[in-house]
Amino acid sequence: MRWRILLAGIALAGIAAGPATANITVELSFERKLAESEIVIVGTVTAAAQGTATVRVLNALKGAPGQEVIVSTTSRIAEDNPNCCVMGSTYVMFLRRGRDPVLYHSVNAFYGMVEIGSAQGTRIEVIPANRF
Repeated sequence: MRWRILLAGIALAGIAAGPATANITVELSFERKLAESEIVIVGTVTAAAQGTATVRVLNALKGAPGQEVIVSTTSRIAEDNPNCCVMGSTYVMFLRRGRDPVLYHSVNAFYGMVEIGSAQGTRIEVIPANRF
């Protein structure tokens, strides 16, 4: 009788524990990031507030974003957090709008906001195509 109770207890413990799971963010291909983006920009962070950043658009690679965009710098889901944006740093950003039509979000978490120029001295200059 005791062995049945012990066996039932072990079985219930195994069911209750369940398989261990973790969330991960997989980097999408360049083609997929581009396809899922409403806009793709090269931009420098000019202001940062809690949860958002203002980005001056240096070059629009897709879409027509205007001179500045406001991007979300956080996510409710830790794995989707873009880990962006450092004041003065320059990024390539693959973005789409969320529920708020003014606020843009990364299409691929931190893989969708790639720092290409540091605020600590690396200077990025985007040369317009008409200068060649």
